[in-house]
Amino acid sequence: MPGRAQARVELNPNPPYNVGVGAGYVSNSPNSPAYTLFLDNFSGSTPQYPSLLKISRSGRAAFNRRDYGDPDCGLSVGLGMGSVALDDLGGTFNATLNNPLVPTGAACIGLNAIRQANFDGYFRLEPRAGANGGAVVWANNEGALHFSTVPSSSGTYANWVSSSAVASTYSRLKIHPDGRVQIGRGPTTASPHFANYRLAVDGKLVAQSIHVVGPVDWADFVFAPTYRLLPLPELERYLQQHRHLPGIPTAQEVEAQGVDLAAMQAKLLQQVEELTLRVIELDKQNQQLRSEVKALTGQER
Repeated sequence: MPGRAQARVELNPNPPYNVGVGAGYVSNSPNSPAYTLFLDNFSGSTPQYPSLLKISRSGRAAFNRRDYGDPDCGLSVGLGMGSVALDDLGGTFNATLNNPLVPTGAACIGLNAIRQANFDGYFRLEPRAGANGGAVVWANNEGALHFSTVPSSSGTYANWVSSSAVASTYSRLKIHPDGRVQIGRGPTTASPHFANYRLAVDGKLVAQSIHVVGPVDWADFVFAPTYRLLPLPELERYLQQHRHLPGIPTAQEVEAQGVDLAAMQAKLLQQVEELTLRVIELDKQNQQLRSEVKALTGQER
């Protein structure tokens, strides 16, 4: 009869009545009470770590895992607060379902960024060939999805980054629960118009073409027969008093509230069309004066 160290299948007759496959020391294992099933890796008669599979009574499952709490694993399901962790040689991927950036429940995926359970509020970014940057994708309990990247400091040691820095300093993109998309951080959320935006960019935007659609009061009304141009003396007095064209926002208003591109284009077009009408009127006056001068010159001859 094989000894305990040589057994391949063992049923533990004592509580917690667990089962070992390839683990002939089930009842003697320091972690056996926590698990109902062991599949261990043996070399001859000696159990080799990591264990191939452990399933607990509480629903935890660990594949290719050395021990409960060991971070070097192939897959862990339902560990601790209920997380999923996948590991491969040369890199780590963590998907933490209840190990959040905020203590009210969230989801987090770290690329070369491991959430530290023993150092709450920090991520550890491991060095890879002298680089220790990483990325984190996380969601909060309000339903917002965040994308954060941490640049490498070209260090040879692990880079420890706080959760608050990941959520603010290194935040690159945020999708709000209502579908609004925010690229960057800071001033965009403070804008009084931010709640009405679908896309907010904190910084410069480069594009080959931007097509604006929507209801805009275009300036064709300037050419209506009933449209009245402001007389030039009145316009001059307005400019002297207000220091900006009628209908155009002031520098202070633009700084505080920004500019609606479509509306501003319509206002600028209105000014161009009014100038066009004034040039046409001046040309008519010039033609009239030329005719009068020509007539006077002919009379003198």
